[in-house]
Parts: sequence; structure tokens; C-alpha cells
Amino acid sequence: MGAGDTVVAITTKGKESLREVEASTQFNVRVPKLLVQELQDYAEQAGTSMSAAAIEFMLEGVRMAKFPGVDFRWTPTGRFPHVTGTGLSVWEMFRIYRDHKEDVKKIRENYPSFTSEQIHAGAAYAKAYIHEMPVRPAKPAFAREVKAS
Repeated sequence: MGAGDTVVAITTKGKESLREVEASTQFNVRVPKLLVQELQDYAEQAGTSMSAAAIEFMLEGVRMAKFPGVDFRWTPTGRFPHVTGTGLSVWEMFRIYRDHKEDVKKIRENYPSFTSEQIHAGAAYAKAYIHEMPVRPAKPAFAREVKAS
């Protein structure tokens, strides 16, 4: 089996509940007992397993280290990467970036509260993980496009 292959796994809900999961590698690590308890508490509250919670935190931690200026937050629709200090998700910042034809100076003119570093952080993260960008929902039938002059 190669990296990225899909395997079928039996979940903890029982044999009748099958799901596809990305192939993975076992990784053992020793952690302080206090961290184990905190992770267990978080997993119970979130309704997930300790392994899933640990993977989520490791993935997010590595990505935040790779892309300073990006953090992860809960929203009503799930947990998403955000541009620190802006209130915008990475994907919202990236749409602004593309709408301005990647012109940081023009973005700063239109959004003076954004720093160049924030714009670059959001754009760099989005470009690296473009395959994770949520699909923009279709425009509702009642919506009209308004052009500002």
C-alpha cells in the first residue's frame, strides 16, 4: 500500500459502521500524564477519540509553525485556519487576495487594518493547502450582483 491509499476501517461504533480513512503509520510518543488527562477531557467534550484529537492538534501545530500568522479556530461550520488578528479565515483572506489580483498594496489601500504580513500569511497557507479550500456555495436565486462605482 502506498502513501495516500485508502483503507476501510471498522469504527468503534461497531462492525456495521465502516468508513474510509487515509492510510496511516503508527507513531508512539511518551507524553506527561497531565497532557493525557487534558487530551482525554477534550476528546470527550468534542465527541471524538483521543487519537483523532491528538492528530488534529499535531497537524494544526505543525501548520502554525510552518505559517506564522495562521491559527485555528472553531466556527459554527467547523474548525478552520484563520489569519491571526484579522477575524478572517484563511479562505476569506485568499479570496480578497485573488479578487485584488494578488496586489498587496491595493489590498492594504482597501483594507488598511491588514498588514502585509497578514495578507502574505493567509495567501501562503491557502496556496499550500488549496485542495482544502471549501467550495463556495452557489449564489441564492434572490441574490443580485451590485457593482460599486
